[in-house]
Amino acid sequence: MISSNELRNSIIAHLMLASSASSVRAYQEGVPIADVVAEVFCGWKDVYHPAVPPFGAAFAVYERVALAHFDRVVDQVAEDTPEWIDLED
Repeated sequence: MISSNELRNSIIAHLMLASSASSVRAYQEGVPIADVVAEVFCGWKDVYHPAVPPFGAAFAVYERVALAHFDRVVDQVAEDTPEWIDLED
């Protein structure tokens, strides 16, 4: 099982990628066959698992509230995105 520190680092790394246009651009340039936007959406669902035991130890309550809000925003954006843009596996 993943440790709380590994989980925290993984989520923070993903949020840093998702929040940085220059990082997304560099990723796209480094891996031109990748659909980076879709990977950001799908990657979030790969790392965000609030029900796993280490999650509570990895984040303070206020951080868990913010992460849950971000997750809802990701879900809403995915729902509002036209079907021809595949944001899910």
